[in-house]
Amino acid sequence: MSLLLLLGLACSSGKDASSTPPDDTGVTDDTGATDDTDDTDDTDDTDDADGDGSLVGADCDDANPAVHPGATETCDQVDEDCDGLVDEGFASVAYLSDLVVNGAAATGGSWYGYDLDDNHVLLGSDPDEDGVLDSYQRYAWVDGLFAGEQWSSDGVNVSYRVEYDRNADGAITEARVDADGDGTWDWAYGYQYVGSRYAGYWYDHGYDGVYEVEQRQEFDADGNIEHYWSDDDGDGTPETETTYTYDGDNLLGYSSDADGDGVFETSAVYTWDGERVLEEVVSGGAYPSRRTYTYVDADDMYDVVDLDVGDDGDVDWRYTYVWDGELVLELGYDEFADGVSVVSYTYTYDAEGRTTYATSALDGTYTTFTGYEWQESGVLAYRYDVNADGVWDMVTIYNGRGTMMYESVDAAGDGAIDSVRTLDVDGRTRRIGATTDTLADGTLEYEQSALDGYSCGAM
Repeated sequence: MSLLLLLGLACSSGKDASSTPPDDTGVTDDTGATDDTDDTDDTDDTDDADGDGSLVGADCDDANPAVHPGATETCDQVDEDCDGLVDEGFASVAYLSDLVVNGAAATGGSWYGYDLDDNHVLLGSDPDEDGVLDSYQRYAWVDGLFAGEQWSSDGVNVSYRVEYDRNADGAITEARVDADGDGTWDWAYGYQYVGSRYAGYWYDHGYDGVYEVEQRQEFDADGNIEHYWSDDDGDGTPETETTYTYDGDNLLGYSSDADGDGVFETSAVYTWDGERVLEEVVSGGAYPSRRTYTYVDADDMYDVVDLDVGDDGDVDWRYTYVWDGELVLELGYDEFADGVSVVSYTYTYDAEGRTTYATSALDGTYTTFTGYEWQESGVLAYRYDVNADGVWDMVTIYNGRGTMMYESVDAAGDGAIDSVRTLDVDGRTRRIGATTDTLADGTLEYEQSALDGYSCGAM
C-alpha cells in the first residue's frame, strides 16, 4: 500500500496515522520479527530490513536501501521513491517490436522517444533491427505545447519539417513548412488575434512576406465584428467583404459584396424586442430568406424558428427548441413545417455544461444514441449506437492526453464487431504496445510490444 493511500485512509477515518487499529500484538511477519506493539501492518514498528529509515509498510522494497519514499529517482527503470512512477524526470527511449503485420510474423519495429515531461518526441522505424533509424519523425514541444516536427525517409536527411509559433494564450499564430527538407521554408500560414478574439487567417506561398490569401475581421469598441474581408488572390483587393451595424450588442444588419466589385448585393435587417431577436430578413444576392423567431416563455430563448427560403411567404423549415438556461435540451427540424419527416435531437449535460448523452430520432422513432464521458484534458470516452438498438456500435476510450486507448467498431450495427484497436501505455503515458484486429476474428493484423522496457536518454 502506498504512503499516499495510507495517508488518505487516515484522513478518511478522522484519525491521524498513529491511531490504534484492532490489536495485532504478537503477530509474526514474513521476516520472522514479532510485532511488539499495536500498529497497522502486523509487523514490528521497528521493521526496517534495509536500514533506510522507512518502515516496511511504506517502503516499496525493504531489501534495497536506495528505494524508499523520498529517495532520489535515478535512471535505472526502478521506482526509487515509491510513488508508482519509474524514472520520472528523465528523457526516455524504448524499442517496441512489431510482432505481427497483416497476419504474418514481422521483423523490426519502432523506436519511441519521450522528453523530460513525457511528451512524445520521436517515432523511428528500424526494420533491420540494427539500432539505426531507417526513417523517423521527430517532434518538438515548448511549455507542453506542440512546437514542430521533422520527418526523414532515410533516417539521415530531413525530408519535411514544420514549425509553429504561438501567442501567450497558446494559440497558433504562424506555421512554417519546408516541404522538401532543403532548409528553405516553402510556405507558411497563420492566424491573427485581437486579444483572445480570432481576427483572421493568412497564407504565404514562398514565405516572402506577401500573402496570397488573407482573411480579416475587424471589431468595434464593444468587441463586435464590424468588418470582414477576404482577399483570395493576393492582389490587395477583397473578393468578399461584409460590414455589420449594431445597436449596443444587438446586430441591426449587415451588407455583403460577394464578388469584389464594390457593390454590396446582399443585405440583412434584424428586428429586436429588447434583447430578443424577432426577425431576420435577407434581401438580394443568391439566397434571400426570412427567418422569424417565436418565444413561448419568458426565458429570452427562442422556442420556434421558421425559415422561409426565398422569402415567398411559405415556411420551408421549422426549428423547435427546448432550453435549460443556455443549453439546448431538445432540437427539432421539420421540413415544410408539416409534421412529417421531423428529425429531432435530445441532449443531457454534466455540471460543466459538456454533452454526456445525445439521441436522434425521425418522426419520434430513435435512430441513433451517442454518449460521452469527460476528463479534465478532454473527452474520456465516446460511444455511438448507429441504429438505436441499445448496443454501442462504436466505443472509443482515451487517456489523459487525448490519445485513443481502445476502439471497437460495428459499422453495420448488426451486432458483429468489425474491428478492434488497442493501445497500451505505462504509468507515464508512454507507449508500450498496440494491437489491431481489423476483422475482429481474434487474429491480429498488427501487434506491437516492448522488448526490454525503457532506457533513459535520446536517440
